[in-house]
Amino acid sequence: MSTEDANRRLARSLPSAKKEWLSPNDVAIALGLHVNTVKRISPEELPYFRATSRGDRKYRMEDIEDYIEGRMVYTSHRGER
Repeated sequence: MSTEDANRRLARSLPSAKKEWLSPNDVAIALGLHVNTVKRISPEELPYFRATSRGDRKYRMEDIEDYIEGRMVYTSHRGER
C-alpha cells in the first residue's frame, strides 16, 4: 500500500476528514485499533497534546499520517528484484 493509499484510507475512516485535531477514538478507528491500544502507543512514536485539565488527549492529523508512513512495510512482488 502506498502512502497515498494509506492517507486516503485514513481520510475515509475518520468521522470528519477536515479535522486538524483528532480524539483517541478517531485515531483508533483510523488505525483499526482499540482506543486503549492507541493510548498505549508511546508519545515518541505518536505525539499528542493534552487538551484539557482533565487530561484529554488530542492528536494532530499530520502526526497520524507520519505514524502510518513510519509503520508501512514495502515489499516487492514475488519474482521481482
